[in-house]
Amino acid sequence: MPQFGPTEKSLVELYRLVDVMQEPAIVLKEGRCDDLDYRVEHLNEHAASALGLNCSSLVGLRLAKVVNPETAHALRDLCRAAGRSSTFAERYVTAPEALTDLSGTPSIAVRATRLDGVILCTWMSDPASRGTTQGRPALSTSLADRLELADTLQALTGARFGFFSFNLTTGRTLWSPGVYEIFGRTPTDGPLDSCEVCAYMRSPQQAKNAWDALVREGAPLNIRVRLTARLGSHNIRVSARAFRGADGQPVLVRGSCSIVAG
Repeated sequence: MPQFGPTEKSLVELYRLVDVMQEPAIVLKEGRCDDLDYRVEHLNEHAASALGLNCSSLVGLRLAKVVNPETAHALRDLCRAAGRSSTFAERYVTAPEALTDLSGTPSIAVRATRLDGVILCTWMSDPASRGTTQGRPALSTSLADRLELADTLQALTGARFGFFSFNLTTGRTLWSPGVYEIFGRTPTDGPLDSCEVCAYMRSPQQAKNAWDALVREGAPLNIRVRLTARLGSHNIRVSARAFRGADGQPVLVRGSCSIVAG
């Protein structure tokens, strides 16, 4: 089956979207024949700033000319994984993994999304370490500690306590097993969106107002609400905070949800 590349119109629309994204974003295209490296087709100011260069000097360059060889190799592998996927490929890594050189921070989440003939790469560093570009501070916990913590959180499933994360730029929502249990769902069902979550509360407008203030203004969320009878009429405590992007606007929400007494 022949492969058709993106049209000029679709590329212009993609570049416009990339320019307004709140996180670093680069559009890459794989070379042909004897040069299979990816080349930079477009990037936003956030990506250029993270790489320490200006946008115009990067367009048209191969990955090997933009980042160090180890980082280029890791990013190339992620792009090819996305190319084989029907959607995207993503990696979350901590230093000294090569991909952390994209941000110069202790940890980073990098996503490669296959579009029509190109790959869109975006990344988000640990919000607590944003702005750290001169070397990497020592990690407060080792990778083994992080894995142990993840296992501990998994063990809290039966305690009806969980954590969630919501990327305001991409719309991606992550729930821990405990949140799925509280809302009577399974990972196969997938997370609910914010409107659906509010609909399961007896005071949906109160919950919606608090959520809107969080995602629009970055106001910390800490509310106690009762679920509907369908979910057992439990009282739950929802706490969350927003992390801001380079322009000062909220880009990521992380929080917890737990069933509380009476």
